[in-house]
Amino acid sequence: GFTAHGRFLPTTALVGVGVVAMEYRREGRKAAGSAAVVLGLLAASSLAVSGAIRRVVWEDPGSTNSVSGTLRRLGDPVAVIDTLVGQLWYLLVTTAGIAALGIMALARAALGKGAGGDLELSASRRISASVVLALVAPQLALSVLFTSGRGRTDQVVYGRYNDAIVLPLIVVGIALLARLARSNRQRAGLATVGAAAAALLVASGYLWIRFGSSIDGDQGVRDMVPGLIPYYGRGDINGVTAPALFGLLLLVGLYLVTFMPRRAHAWFSALLVMLVTVAAVKTHHGLALNLNSFESAKQVEEVREFIPPGEVIGFRIVPPSEVSYVLTIHQHQAAQLYQMYLSEYEFVSDGGPYDDVGPYVFAPRLDPTMLDAGAVPLWEADDTGMTLWRERR
Repeated sequence: GFTAHGRFLPTTALVGVGVVAMEYRREGRKAAGSAAVVLGLLAASSLAVSGAIRRVVWEDPGSTNSVSGTLRRLGDPVAVIDTLVGQLWYLLVTTAGIAALGIMALARAALGKGAGGDLELSASRRISASVVLALVAPQLALSVLFTSGRGRTDQVVYGRYNDAIVLPLIVVGIALLARLARSNRQRAGLATVGAAAAALLVASGYLWIRFGSSIDGDQGVRDMVPGLIPYYGRGDINGVTAPALFGLLLLVGLYLVTFMPRRAHAWFSALLVMLVTVAAVKTHHGLALNLNSFESAKQVEEVREFIPPGEVIGFRIVPPSEVSYVLTIHQHQAAQLYQMYLSEYEFVSDGGPYDDVGPYVFAPRLDPTMLDAGAVPLWEADDTGMTLWRERR
């Protein structure tokens, strides 16, 4: 998995270097050399096996997602900066700025500075912080480079490989707030939270200036940006304002509760539980179509009462410029699942009401081509709006 997919290649290499360095420090040069040989052979074997599988599965694999294809994106620094800011923005709004607190805490610890600016950290803690940063930075860099210069809106902000670094950043960020609360360092806390809030505002402003309205209403893949689903539900990415404002409010709330009297913590905890519950419900609802597509598509079996046996069924894929309420990816998904549930019928691609396909055609509800031709809707899916039409002949 580490070499086949490639998402953890930087982490794998760094862990290997760390193991060799540890062996050298504990056991000497010979043990370190042996460890390097063993790890090198394991890595080479894994790469060889994954490469062989890829050559068997794919007849003509492209180079877009290869190592060379990823490195070529360095030739467009503006696109790389756009993606870097976008992914940092996503981390900030989906963690209420806590990820930024974690990055700042790790950076200060690596320099020997604890929370509030004290210089009491031991060498072991500085090394630990440096190791975490050394593992976090390459993952973020790879994620930014891999998704830069892509076409979909969600790829501007979604960190494909960042899921591995979110949890440690959140844990360190929460620990920083707890340390500031115990020592009652309100000014240090205000400066730290203020820096995170400023980073959120700057990233939001950058995305708005660079992309403007083009980031609204595009058919991004919601599964790739689950942290935004509580804001948009089943809809598409719709600007940066709402997530930025809500993330900023949560960040301010975290600062206030950090230095509130303990009796107020129960109220904030109850509010936080309520917000998390609402977000979880909206996220499940937003992903339900993809989480259980087979079950939701089963309703198409109802159309048998409209279509005589032996008929050929057409299927129209309509671009989002004509039907914005049904994503193209969900039209393709419906085409595959409907063929599974209606296996006794032959499905063919439909070019419109005046071709040889039909008269029974699946197409989105309010498809302008079908409406203009006077086609009659016979059945409509509850979840996607896909409709069975009967063309006039």
